[in-house]
Amino acid sequence: MDSRLTLIPPVLLKPWRETADDLIERGAFLQAADGEGVVAIFGFPNAAGQHAEDAARATLDLTKKFLERRKDNEETFGDWDMHGGISSGAIVAGALKDSARPALLASGEPIELARRFCALNHRYGSKILIDTVTFDRVSKAIVARPIDFVSGMNSHDRIEIYEPLWLAAEARPEHVARRDSFWSGVVLYREKRWAEAYSQFQKARGPEGEDDPALQFYLRRLEPLVLQLTESSLEES
Repeated sequence: MDSRLTLIPPVLLKPWRETADDLIERGAFLQAADGEGVVAIFGFPNAAGQHAEDAARATLDLTKKFLERRKDNEETFGDWDMHGGISSGAIVAGALKDSARPALLASGEPIELARRFCALNHRYGSKILIDTVTFDRVSKAIVARPIDFVSGMNSHDRIEIYEPLWLAAEARPEHVARRDSFWSGVVLYREKRWAEAYSQFQKARGPEGEDDPALQFYLRRLEPLVLQLTESSLEES
């Protein structure tokens, strides 16, 4: 069967069975669920509907629940983290009739891309990463920001990845303003306008003490470039 699907790949969450059960309750089929993570497929068998949004909402909610759980029980969950990736596209899938849970045997590029996005969270410090196709489908319901371009399954392909942050209905004006500043910073960074990009990223900072690894990722990249610009300007004067 060929269908348009959205996927949530390996989720590093203990216990994983709770994650799998939660996703099934939200209408997902499981492609894999074991100690290494959970792969869930939304949109099967009918690709119509808001399956991309369902996947994004589920991942945001699972992340929020995990962070709250880790905060309440640091001793047990302090060394654990949760990462998710979502990719939308056509895959070949068939339902497993003898499975105890709604499960699929599936293959396709979106599955591999979603796995890659999941792993890329470690590079940027993000919790969730999605591709452009998914972003286009969820942008009205989810507040997200651009992170980077990465290679696709073909080394010549370039895919822009985004980080979902909040449900649009729950995002406060200051959240959206910070997202917009971050977005401007990314655009200026790509245009090599280092000083302007640095200024925009500074505006994207949250309250003191709030952790934002993806923002720090860009600030670390920019600080030596801005310092070099400052030194050059002083020498010229």
